[in-house]
Amino acid sequence: MSKSVLTSVYAPMTGRVIPLSEVPDPVFSDKILGDGIAIIPSDGNIYSPVTGTLVTIAESRHAFGFQTAEGAELLLHVGLETVSLKGKPFDIKVKEGTQVKAGDLIATVELDYLKEKNIAATTPVLFCNAEAGKLNIPATEGEAKAGQTLIYTIESKVEEKEVLAIAAGADISVVARQLGHSDIKTTARYYLRPDLSVLRSLQRAWERLIIGAA
Repeated sequence: MSKSVLTSVYAPMTGRVIPLSEVPDPVFSDKILGDGIAIIPSDGNIYSPVTGTLVTIAESRHAFGFQTAEGAELLLHVGLETVSLKGKPFDIKVKEGTQVKAGDLIATVELDYLKEKNIAATTPVLFCNAEAGKLNIPATEGEAKAGQTLIYTIESKVEEKEVLAIAAGADISVVARQLGHSDIKTTARYYLRPDLSVLRSLQRAWERLIIGAA
């Protein structure tokens, strides 16, 4: 028997919320990587938007991939074209594989440095695997406070035994094994549940953003 589980996603940075359609980059405005919102930050502190695992940190330190116990996969991409900076304005506070809670500080970025380089600080917060749940965005504009403002929710259908494991805070890889799934694996430097369908175009786009490939 399946039940609905709600995942809450909070603002990872303090600033102004805008719809993806206003992001001046078609990778995000056309929702190639996923749906969600973006924030124009007024503060350089970067927090985890969800409770789950920080599965990926870009080598250039500008992007972060998260996976929740419910199976939702999120991408936090700080700034536009920030991959070109090779990590210089970023200070990472945690390691890949760290279990995080919504509101945990994971990194900082020097916003003044981005401004000097004429690089937009606009930060998309994306839900990447739509098949894992239904996205609900309460508002696509307004002011947000990091770790406190709810920017969207994801409603997932999961089996009762998964609900129990999630409620107990079990590690997602352990849950996967207990439910008979293959263990979590790496695909294009992003951890994906292998029973979820992921388009190759999404993988290539992720690889360009995270690894900095041409």
